[in-house]
Order: sequence, then C-alpha cells, then structure tokens
Amino acid sequence: MGIVDRRFVAQIKSPLGISTLMFEDCSTVQGFLCESYAVAGAIDISHLGGWLADNSGF
Repeated sequence: MGIVDRRFVAQIKSPLGISTLMFEDCSTVQGFLCESYAVAGAIDISHLGGWLADNSGF
C-alpha cells in the first residue's frame, strides 16, 4: 500500500472500514464495510436494490 493509500485509509473513521468483501459466487473485492453496532435497529432496505435503484428520497 502506497503513502497516498495509507493517508486515505487513515481518514476513514469508525464505524466504517475497508476490508475484503466476498460475494455469493465467492469472488472477492476490496471495499467499504460498516461495523454492525452502527446499524443495530436500522431498517433493512436491501430489497430496494441500492441507492441508484431507489433514489425517490433524494
């Protein structure tokens, strides 16, 4: 990881982080994740297909 990458990652504050994410087909990518405590009690909106699919509130 280069200096620029380390500086970027250092600016990411909890509850966010970067890690390896695995898809249902077992392929992996690097991406953002969120600690589970930060979404406790949140409404699951997965069925909406993401913010691009349902941006009616924007």
